[in-house]
Amino acid sequence: MLVAVLAVIGALVVVVAGISVLFAAAGWNHDPGPAGTPAGTPQHTATDRQEGTTPTALLPGRRQDIAPGPRGDVEITRCTVNSSTDWAEADLLVTNRSSKTSSYWVQVEFVDSSGTRLGDAFTTVPDLAPGQRAKATAQGLDTITAKITCRLTDVTRYAS
Repeated sequence: MLVAVLAVIGALVVVVAGISVLFAAAGWNHDPGPAGTPAGTPQHTATDRQEGTTPTALLPGRRQDIAPGPRGDVEITRCTVNSSTDWAEADLLVTNRSSKTSSYWVQVEFVDSSGTRLGDAFTTVPDLAPGQRAKATAQGLDTITAKITCRLTDVTRYAS
């Protein structure tokens, strides 16, 4: 069992590395966020393992503060620790606000109440038409037993 889990983790690392190299080599559209803030303003959603999801920055009707570029196309809708695996999960809603069919690469980090990074995850959303929305989940692989906050750390959008 342990060998199978390690093999899956190893395969995921290879896939992530390969995709990262492709993104870097192609020079796809990357939005670093507003000037002076390399990663832009992080989007946060907190959760308590025992009590469920508690949004801290995403309240219903607060989408007037949409970030410019690809970062504004992604909303964290839920942040939790899976009770079966103890792995963090961030549910996302991606809306293509560009004029071209686009694919997305989204990175999320999971931090505790002191801001210490406990893990991270990524997901992709392929071939989203202009105006189209899609749900996705970024699944971490680190065992987490604390209350967490999910933050967007990187959003890359490229025409597909």
